[in-house]
Amino acid sequence: MKDKEKIFKHLQDKLTSVRDRENEEEIDELSKQVALARVFLRAEEKYHEVKSDKVEENC
Repeated sequence: MKDKEKIFKHLQDKLTSVRDRENEEEIDELSKQVALARVFLRAEEKYHEVKSDKVEENC
């Protein structure tokens, strides 16, 4: 999970650094990548919570 969080942080930092530029296309693409990374991390976290709950129920 830590590697994924580092990737997300890197994408956020890169997006922040290009916001001052005029390249709309690059900003849009980075915004999409950051949003997708955020959704993925949340989904993975929720998956692990649900998986842990099911394991506890079976014990």
